[in-house]
Amino acid sequence: MTHRFSPGLSGDVSIDLAKFDETDFRAIGHEARAGLQYSPSGARVSYHGGVTRHALLGRNSASGEIAVRLGVTFTPGAKQAHDTALHPLRDHDPIPPLVRRGLF
Repeated sequence: MTHRFSPGLSGDVSIDLAKFDETDFRAIGHEARAGLQYSPSGARVSYHGGVTRHALLGRNSASGEIAVRLGVTFTPGAKQAHDTALHPLRDHDPIPPLVRRGLF
C-alpha cells in the first residue's frame, strides 16, 4: 500500500505470502517491505530507501534475510509525476526470494 505524506514524500508498506507446493519443494514464502521516497517538486532526481525481510517456512524452510536499500534516481527529460491515488498497490513477484537463495 502506498501513501502520500506530502507533495514530495510518499511511503509504501507491503506483505507478500506465496505457497510453493511442488513434488520436491514445499514452503511458504513471506516478504515484508517498508520504504520511503522523496521527490522534490519539479526535480528530475528522487531519493528512496527501505527495508525488506524475507524467509521461507515449511518443509524446505530457509532462514530469513534482511536487506536495506538506499538510492538516488535521476530521470532525464520531462518529469512525470506518480499519482499514489491512482496506483495505491504494487505488483509483487514471489520468485526473487527463491532466486536469492539459489533454490530456483
